[in-house]
Amino acid sequence: KNVNDGLKETYQRISYLRGTELFHDLRFKNAVHYFKRSDKYPVNPKITAQAIYWQAEAYARMRKWKAAEAHYKLFMEAPSAISLPEFGMAHYGIAYVYFENERYEDAISWFRKYVDYERVDSLRVNDGLLRIADAFYLSKDNKRAIEFYDKAIKYNKFDTDYAIFQIAVCYGLDGQNASKVATLKAMLENYPETDFAADAKYEIAETHFFTDNSQEAITYFDKVIADHPNSSYVRKAKLNKGLLFYNQSLDEQALPLFEKETCLGLRNMLLRTISQTLQKERLIHLTMRVRNSCI
Repeated sequence: KNVNDGLKETYQRISYLRGTELFHDLRFKNAVHYFKRSDKYPVNPKITAQAIYWQAEAYARMRKWKAAEAHYKLFMEAPSAISLPEFGMAHYGIAYVYFENERYEDAISWFRKYVDYERVDSLRVNDGLLRIADAFYLSKDNKRAIEFYDKAIKYNKFDTDYAIFQIAVCYGLDGQNASKVATLKAMLENYPETDFAADAKYEIAETHFFTDNSQEAITYFDKVIADHPNSSYVRKAKLNKGLLFYNQSLDEQALPLFEKETCLGLRNMLLRTISQTLQKERLIHLTMRVRNSCI
């Protein structure tokens, strides 16, 4: 090996290392510049491949999706790539490129390749399973979504409560309301501190609301109001509880729930939502009282 080759490899390595430093400092544009400089003398094929991979990562961080996709593919096609630790991560990275761009079929394919390939990084495998499930969910394939949310639950590294909540949502979309409610109740019991507590209680209440189970609906609307006073669901919970009372001709209990913050558009909502079989005079009377209370 002559001196010139040694100097070239030194230049390649120093440029690559400077690129990684800039990348970790979140200076992605500058990092790309140095990764490209390292390719001026592509003496070491492993460094050449790694520089391509980190360019892909930098482009992804800058949301330059086409460039990121092209560089992930270029890296995986490099002869030395398969022996590098970045090889599996390139599958994961390109899967996210497709996911972020709503190319869910491609995202599913690459996340599944990553999950099958990876044997060490259990957290990213868990994340890959969740994203596969999310991609199926966003593609309206609820059955396959449930399958992969369940796999993530069994993997049980993080976001297990999220996966359970999403399974319940899928059950609801497929008209399996009993399974939806049972799943949400199980999540609340097993994960009492979950970030999805307000969402779950509101979903249970609303499911009962639309299946004419008024008492259970009121019970869970009350839980939302009492347990999560700062939640964005409180306004809707009060309004829906008021509508339930109204449908039972309990106007005096309904009226206080139509607070000033619920008044915008309330009259139209009442007209749209309340049963057509109720007396028109009573509806007009209540909506006028609501309007007066909002002044």
